[in-house]
Amino acid sequence: MKQLFPLLMICACLSSCATLFNSSQTKITLHTSEPSTILVEEDSVLTVNNTADITLKRSKEDVEITIRTDNLSKTILLPSKNSVAYWSNLLYNGGVGMLVEKNKPKRYTYPQLIYINSLDTLPTYSRFRPSYQKGEMFIHLSLPYMNHFYLNPPDETSTKKSLGFWGFSLGVDYYHTNNQYLHFSANTATNFFVPVPAAVYREGEYESMSTLFFALSNNHKINRFSVGYGVTYGENIWDLNYSAGFDSIPPSREPVRKVSENLGLIFTAYYQTGAHFNIGLIYRPTFIRLRPKGTGQYEHLISLDFAWKLRVKDSRK
Repeated sequence: MKQLFPLLMICACLSSCATLFNSSQTKITLHTSEPSTILVEEDSVLTVNNTADITLKRSKEDVEITIRTDNLSKTILLPSKNSVAYWSNLLYNGGVGMLVEKNKPKRYTYPQLIYINSLDTLPTYSRFRPSYQKGEMFIHLSLPYMNHFYLNPPDETSTKKSLGFWGFSLGVDYYHTNNQYLHFSANTATNFFVPVPAAVYREGEYESMSTLFFALSNNHKINRFSVGYGVTYGENIWDLNYSAGFDSIPPSREPVRKVSENLGLIFTAYYQTGAHFNIGLIYRPTFIRLRPKGTGQYEHLISLDFAWKLRVKDSRK
């Protein structure tokens, strides 16, 4: 029994996340507003296209970095913080690895991407792009994770409402002016009732809802926020399903699918939380029904959206 505790500690040391996955150094990327010289410890680096990569030794100590142009010089302080690998010990080994790595430099890291106004004498920096320029283009990938449907299927006497999960969107953002971009995307969303991907089987009678639509919108980028407005075209789908089971109640009617083709609007609001990651809300109301022919019917989709934006064209180079 006395030998069990040392054995467990050895296993924890061998499986500690920061020890396994972090090297003794980490790389950060600095973007400056002007050509600059970056001074850190005993090294100096010239920016190329206003960008410089710097390698720092992991430590619990903050790091001073000096930025110099032809006319100005300022020093910023990069804070040391716990790395993702260190926090991963909570999931990987129940937090035991955090105790093992308590005093190890490998547990620490620094902001990986920072933006600096070289002409501002204040010792500040930003982790987010302060501005975007005409001509830049981004691939927009997103997951409409939580979706609220409000549908009026053709020839149904009642409105159908549902809250569910999952969807997918693929689009392009193109900056047609500084800090203002056009967004075009193909989108789908469902009311899948399980919040995690899983193979499930439902018995009895149940409704399912989904949508497939295209969107074109104009968007304004304001620091970390972006807001947009535009038009959409697509289909809203309502299904009444039935799956027989051992104790299933007989269906109230035959299974049926109702599809409507609609024109509508779209309004979006996003908040940028990382270099590429955004969290947003999408409101897509539809008013004009193209198929089947008939009077216009109000329907909507409201989604909580997780989006990643990856640059494919940079006008600054």
